[in-house]
Amino acid sequence: MKKIAALIIIVSSTFMAGTKANAQVGVGVGITVAPPAIQVEDQPESPVDGYLWTPGYWAYGGGRYNWVHGVWMAPSRPGYLWTPGYWGHAGGFYGWHRGYWGDHVGYYGGVNYGFGYGGRGYDGGRWEGGHFRYNTAYSHINASVHNTYVDRNVVHNNVSVHNNFHNGGAASAHPGAAHQAARQQQHSAQRQAQHSSAQRGGGGRGQNAGGRGGEGGGGGKK
Repeated sequence: MKKIAALIIIVSSTFMAGTKANAQVGVGVGITVAPPAIQVEDQPESPVDGYLWTPGYWAYGGGRYNWVHGVWMAPSRPGYLWTPGYWGHAGGFYGWHRGYWGDHVGYYGGVNYGFGYGGRGYDGGRWEGGHFRYNTAYSHINASVHNTYVDRNVVHNNVSVHNNFHNGGAASAHPGAAHQAARQQQHSAQRQAQHSSAQRGGGGRGQNAGGRGGEGGGGGKK
């Protein structure tokens, strides 16, 4: 138990010192296997006006990666945007940086999740006058929703292959001043429906990828 506790401290310290983009880091004990590439999945239509897309991701539990499907979610408060979580790599280990709701989209590792999350910011829509307007170049919207526009200037950010972790290699993927400012602002954690979706994925009922990389899990919940 002392060895495991020491490993937790070492891994946690590595991530807290090496990655400052998001202070909420859930570090799996001894996860040395990289997460698979992002799953390419179909985005269902938004169920109602005001919901935002929260992309799917690989959670870790039970000694393997489990895919958690993306869902449309009501933000925790009007005007908030979703910053997706991401896997970071430091000191030979992989750790999950939890996503959060906030006034601005923060840093999410430069990961291209698609549907407007191209690695920086969010191009799937914007808040205007207390209502969310959807960019239908990215977002699949119910016909009853009329707060839409089309901006195809950012469509080139979409790619078919999506890396799923940040390893500090690409300079363009490092957090900038705006990302750091977003991190310091007031945030709220994932909502209950997102938590339930992560639990279902972690329970093995979604797609999974083998990869027992160490002595435990625990990095998968946002």
